[in-house]
Amino acid sequence: MNRQLANALRPLAFRARGKRTWTLELLKNERDIQAGLRQKHEFDESRWKVVKDSLLSDTAGKCAYCEAPTTVVAYGDVEHFRPKSVYWWLAYTYENYLASCQLCNQKFKKDNFPILNQPMAPPGPPLRGDMTDAQLQNLHDQVFLDFADPVQMAVFVASHQVERPLLPNPYLDEPDDYFAYRVDHVLKEVELVAVPGAQAYLDAAVRYYGLNRSELNQLRYNLVYRPYRLAVSVLDDPHFTGTQAWQEATRLVTESCARQAPFSGMICYFERVRASGGQLP
Repeated sequence: MNRQLANALRPLAFRARGKRTWTLELLKNERDIQAGLRQKHEFDESRWKVVKDSLLSDTAGKCAYCEAPTTVVAYGDVEHFRPKSVYWWLAYTYENYLASCQLCNQKFKKDNFPILNQPMAPPGPPLRGDMTDAQLQNLHDQVFLDFADPVQMAVFVASHQVERPLLPNPYLDEPDDYFAYRVDHVLKEVELVAVPGAQAYLDAAVRYYGLNRSELNQLRYNLVYRPYRLAVSVLDDPHFTGTQAWQEATRLVTESCARQAPFSGMICYFERVRASGGQLP
């Protein structure tokens, strides 16, 4: 996915003055928690609810995790990739948001966030419960994250890679580095499988994204893979070359790989198999 496009769609409140005000608010709340004056952060959900349309526009109405069409059957969620219950300083950070279907978010991921290494820490010096408002104001400039700044974005991406979440971020990680697909014509399912060396990432995606739930595997097969496979059989048959059926099959394959198409990542994977001379199942 293209986070640059997401940045272009980012509402003004997440770009400048509003985001700075919210960052200072988070710092003060965290200071009060450490001082024993507050039990936990109480976040204002209305701030991220307004970005749902821009996030869904960026994912073409699909869940950023499972790639199933979301807006057709549900409203979808604004999902915090790094849970705000732990990564409180990212609670109002647009670049930490994803458009997710309610199953992926509410049934599976919730606040789970398995990582390989040490958790990412807030930028800047440690925050203490005895800090004054003036000290927090000075700290603010180091904690405030402006991802329109390519340097800050690069630093954050580097921190992401050091932390190494077992749940790939579709904006920061390449899913093809972790996942492939396996077709079962008996069960009429397309299942997500791991590429060599990535079993831990598959296990996490299955457990915390639900990416191999049976209804999802069946939807991949029936909604997308079967018509795609039929189109490929037409393209591979020289008797159809140049005919209207061949042209229609070409169009179907092209559209199935387009960003806005359901499960386009899966079809692009199978197209790479074809391009390398492999046989489709």
